[in-house]
Amino acid sequence: MVYIANNQPTAIAPREFKLVDVSSAENVNDVLTTLDVGDYSQESISHVCKGFSLIKDDRGEPLTIVSSTYDLLQPTEAFAFLDCLKDEIDFDYSRAGFLQEGRQLFIQGSLGDFEVPTNQDRKKGDILDKRVIAKTSFDGSLATSISIEILRVWCDNGCASWDKENRIAKVKHTRNQRVLMRTALEQATGMRQVIQNLESDIVTLSAREVTPLELERVSEIVFSGDSPQAETAREAVKAQFTNERLGAFGETAWDVFNAFTAYQNHDRVTRETKQTSREENRFRSLGDSAFPTKVRNAMREVLAV
Repeated sequence: MVYIANNQPTAIAPREFKLVDVSSAENVNDVLTTLDVGDYSQESISHVCKGFSLIKDDRGEPLTIVSSTYDLLQPTEAFAFLDCLKDEIDFDYSRAGFLQEGRQLFIQGSLGDFEVPTNQDRKKGDILDKRVIAKTSFDGSLATSISIEILRVWCDNGCASWDKENRIAKVKHTRNQRVLMRTALEQATGMRQVIQNLESDIVTLSAREVTPLELERVSEIVFSGDSPQAETAREAVKAQFTNERLGAFGETAWDVFNAFTAYQNHDRVTRETKQTSREENRFRSLGDSAFPTKVRNAMREVLAV
């Protein structure tokens, strides 16, 4: 709460979604200081509703009501493990911000670039920015998680990893969450191999030649049915498959995958909702592994790679 001239309290506006540059941060404390994040609180409301608690943000504003067994994880606790992971896989903090009007928080780090092999006709291959992203929530809407994402620098196409094994951790807000997260961190010593496996899969896709017919078969699996929406999506992917301006040359399985990510990033309409902006909804959808996983599974079925 803040107070105006007549001493009447007025509610503070909810935190807005925006991508905050934290590239100068050396550790999690620096990131949270840049975001001006403090401690959240959990207060019992058993006198009103037995068995439930009220979660308030660091500014004293109510966020949600949860079961009294809900275990609130403070921002410093939720992301403390990132400094340990930073030492293990050598990333640089890059961006951070709030989601869902302050009920969720994310921190993103850059793992460096990876160049996809290409044929001799093109001197430079596709450049990918590998990223690690950690997310948590303060209302139970999202488990604390660490995962891998990639961004195609050429055309600004982003997507979550399509292999569930590339997710480092996903821990729900239970009373043993701290133990589970420590266990996940202990297993992070193999994270370099996980990243190498992702790179290896991309190299495999870049070496597999495809035909327009194979692309159509993949599209029919991803966007099945005879609806106008499915037909429009298939046509958009077909156009992106040979869109050299965005780095797809209609030649390989990697071009097929890029055609779908280009559709997801540039053709698919993201709508604004009552509580979230179009930009926030787009950011959240690009971090969802469901679509790239569906595409990769369809490619595996059709192309046998």
